[in-house]
Amino acid sequence: MKNKGKLYSIALASAILIFAFSALILPVASATQVTKINNTMPPVAAFTSNVTSGNAPLVVLFTDTGTGGVPTSWLWDFGDGNHSKHAMNATHTFTKPGIYNVALTVTNAAGNSSITRPGYITVTTGSPAEKPVADFYSPEAEKVLNGDTDPGIYENEVISFFDNSTGSPTSWEWDFGDGNSSTQRNPTHAYGKIGGYTVNLTVRNAAGSDTISKYGYVLMGIRSEAPSPAYFSSDVISGYAPLTVTFLDDKDAEFPNYPIWREWDFGDGVTQTYMVDNNSSAMPYATHTYEKPGKYSVTLYLDNRGGKSIITKHNYITVKDPNIADLEIPIANFRSNVTWGYAPLAVQFSDLSQNAKSRAWDFDNDGKPDLSSQNPIYVYTAPGTYFVNLTINNAYGFSSKITTITVLESSSSGSSKSGSSKSGGSSSRGSGGGGSSPEPAKNVEVKELAQAFITNGKPVKFDFIKNATCVVYVTFDAKRTFGKTTTIAEQLKGKSALVSELPSEEVYKSFNIWIGNGGIATSKNIENPTVCFKVDKSWIKDKKIDPASITLNKYSEKKWGQLAVNLSGEDDKFLYFTAETPESSSFVITGKTKSPGDENKTGEKPELETRATNGTDAGIGGLDAGLKTNPEENKSTPGFEIIYGLAGLFAVFLYGRKQI
Repeated sequence: MKNKGKLYSIALASAILIFAFSALILPVASATQVTKINNTMPPVAAFTSNVTSGNAPLVVLFTDTGTGGVPTSWLWDFGDGNHSKHAMNATHTFTKPGIYNVALTVTNAAGNSSITRPGYITVTTGSPAEKPVADFYSPEAEKVLNGDTDPGIYENEVISFFDNSTGSPTSWEWDFGDGNSSTQRNPTHAYGKIGGYTVNLTVRNAAGSDTISKYGYVLMGIRSEAPSPAYFSSDVISGYAPLTVTFLDDKDAEFPNYPIWREWDFGDGVTQTYMVDNNSSAMPYATHTYEKPGKYSVTLYLDNRGGKSIITKHNYITVKDPNIADLEIPIANFRSNVTWGYAPLAVQFSDLSQNAKSRAWDFDNDGKPDLSSQNPIYVYTAPGTYFVNLTINNAYGFSSKITTITVLESSSSGSSKSGSSKSGGSSSRGSGGGGSSPEPAKNVEVKELAQAFITNGKPVKFDFIKNATCVVYVTFDAKRTFGKTTTIAEQLKGKSALVSELPSEEVYKSFNIWIGNGGIATSKNIENPTVCFKVDKSWIKDKKIDPASITLNKYSEKKWGQLAVNLSGEDDKFLYFTAETPESSSFVITGKTKSPGDENKTGEKPELETRATNGTDAGIGGLDAGLKTNPEENKSTPGFEIIYGLAGLFAVFLYGRKQI
């Protein structure tokens, strides 16, 4: 009996030690783990602006170009007593002449970084605007024109262009001669094919505009010989297919018998080369027949005995379809310098339409025209996904193009004294919805597209049949008709750039879903939205994940929330789940590691069940039902270990009573 009493005392002392260790040590370890999860890289501050000088009032768009970790706040100091908080890209109006220092401080959980650019903005006294005079130069192109062709300009080599205009222009339109353009003041460009390119620059301000054209300014692909522009013309430049065109080297009459050879590239995959003939000169003419409708760029390349000459005329020949009436049909097209960013977001739009006699821009898809200028700047002040609609008209009809601009909410609220810049004077309005992806391409591991027709009153299903990502399909019931629509599933390399951090549970995959090209995934347009995703069983085994804990997390209002999920099936490799998903968004699949007691249970398979997090029901009552935020619930709680300790003490007590 005494020996049993001693054993009882020893067991009781051991239980007390286990209880103390659980209550004191384990919470510390858990807190340390959470701290590691929340660590991020500190940001590195950097910025640029669209202009650095001009007359007052001078509107300047500042753009964050920093590196390192993703900032959660931005503080701009414009040097004139005004600041802008929490704006990734800030627009500010300098109202008084002077020289201003501009500073930017960026911050996240890992630290902060600041940069100051002394005398960065120069504002001169406002005077009656003078019409600008366009001029520009490129150091790389000038070097070749001056005879320094070693090594010349290679294919896809980036060269620089600098505005040298006078008269304080406020906008710039570059045409690089190969079908590409830019609205930057000092752009860079890379030519992908040997040729001689004519570069045009149009500058504008309130007093008017001016254009300069430099013929054959960029001579690309000629090395070790003095280059010069070539010149040619043709008997026709447009007509119906099949179209026969005769080309002529215009310099032949001025300098007969001068080329050793001429090479013509007709732009449709056919080239012709004429070498020296009996008259000691290559043939100056070339005849070619275009069989198919289209626009064709033509290049003449020759050896003029003193060096090489070359010229490219972009879209020089237009071949029309004989079966289509010859009408100047309007074709709407435009682009923007950015497609997403943080509010307030200034966006430069460039109209690339054909045959436009008039135009109307609708920046928020409310059906009301906002501006009619060709290349406007519009500032979005509120977060949301905006549908930009350009409609052009002429005597033969109208044409429209719609795209989306995604404006993200700043990481924290704050006031801003910065001004808003817009061409033609309009207000900025907001709207919500889904659209094309704002995720940076460098973050995307793999993506898959699925297409389906969206018709009012019918169920819609987007099947991702290539199995490229963890997303199997997306379904919903349509409340409006949108026609043929594309949905994108993006599986990410790690954390999305659109979220501040990952959930605290074990992460399986991060992914985004974007439905359509603008605002389809809203409660006004769809209902009963569901996503099916799959989880590899090998991950569950390797990470010792409890299958019943696997869930889908959605990022909303700067917090992660868990969606009600249903384990719908399995095969040899995967478990398949479905979840009702409010809107397109960033998602993360997570699971929890099994407790030691659960690991001893073998041979059990997860039941097919519907689970709701935080005690909510699995059914939904609208798009946001089933979504509960859980910023704290996944941290380890000391009370859990205390309960285990007390249970151990109670078991020892019962054992002692039985033995006595």
